[in-house]
Amino acid sequence: MLRVGGVESASAHLLPNVLAQFYVGHLAVALEFRTRTSDLLERMVLNASMDLAVTARQAVSVDLQCESLRRERVALFVSARHRLANSKNLQITEVLAEPLSNQRARGDLL
Repeated sequence: MLRVGGVESASAHLLPNVLAQFYVGHLAVALEFRTRTSDLLERMVLNASMDLAVTARQAVSVDLQCESLRRERVALFVSARHRLANSKNLQITEVLAEPLSNQRARGDLL
């Protein structure tokens, strides 16, 4: 049994293809797959209830080995009237200093 976990983005975009390719070459291995938060996945690997996890950050625990899989480019959408709208070289600290709100697909605030 190989127990694999991922955060939502990895579970939706990266892991399905990787796990499908793995399974084709290892038909005798049962796969268990979970989607959880980075914090929970780290705890699960530490307590041996998960074999490996793909998260959005480096592990906090020094008892885990981490490897960066890829760097992602992300885009920031703001209103044309927003103070960051015409910025050319935004630093992540500028974005993080802004008050943010998340919305669900139906428009409900998180």
